[in-house]
Amino acid sequence: MTIGKDAANGGKPVVIDGKEGIVSGLTNTTLGAAPLADSNKAATEAQLDATQVNLANVLGGNAANNNGNVTTSDIGGTGESNVHDAIKSVKATADKGWKLKANEEADSESEKIAAGDTVTVKQGKNIRVKRSGKELTIETADDVAFNKVTVGNSVLTTDGLTTPQVTAGDSVLGNNGLTIANGTAGSPVSLTKDGLNNGGNKVTNVAKGTADTDGVNVSQLNPIAKYLNTTDNPHAPLPSPNFTLQNVESNESKQ
Repeated sequence: MTIGKDAANGGKPVVIDGKEGIVSGLTNTTLGAAPLADSNKAATEAQLDATQVNLANVLGGNAANNNGNVTTSDIGGTGESNVHDAIKSVKATADKGWKLKANEEADSESEKIAAGDTVTVKQGKNIRVKRSGKELTIETADDVAFNKVTVGNSVLTTDGLTTPQVTAGDSVLGNNGLTIANGTAGSPVSLTKDGLNNGGNKVTNVAKGTADTDGVNVSQLNPIAKYLNTTDNPHAPLPSPNFTLQNVESNESKQ
């Protein structure tokens, strides 16, 4: 059945094929500005196909319109083929959050950090934390305080420094005592539990002894050397002294 004038007479006839169940001749083949539901017009296959193409474009990814059937898979990399399951997968991943642990804590002791949570990094003793934009800098403070510092076998505490050996140049202070190098002379001076070994070097700038246990210097020995007639070689060993004995009664002198 044909409705309307034919094209030769300026019409746009619509043909209803009752045998095939087809209506043809409709001119609304594109999507207009007005919603389809409000146009009071029957939608054509072209319009329906256009809506499916638009739907595939909105879904994106590998969505495709296959003869009016929109299909998609692995939406957004979730492995899901429909929007509901894809959103559900994303939500499950977001709900997992991430775990925050310190030092050797077990997973069971960790703190769950969910989306939108804020993690605060605080500075501790001798540690300074600074933030610049998205960067955190964790560094040692300029002024630090420790109860104990251990470097190798050396230990520094509030009671002092304990170390097996201190080296300054060629001089060494250790458990065995102090050894002072003597440069190219090769005659080091050592002070140990066994006493002082001056390495054949002179002891200079010694004050005059005054107490019974004080040492004496050359200036104190020179008068004695002079008295004993050793002034020609004051550094030579002192000669045995000669004494004159006088018999008071007989007035005789003996040597």
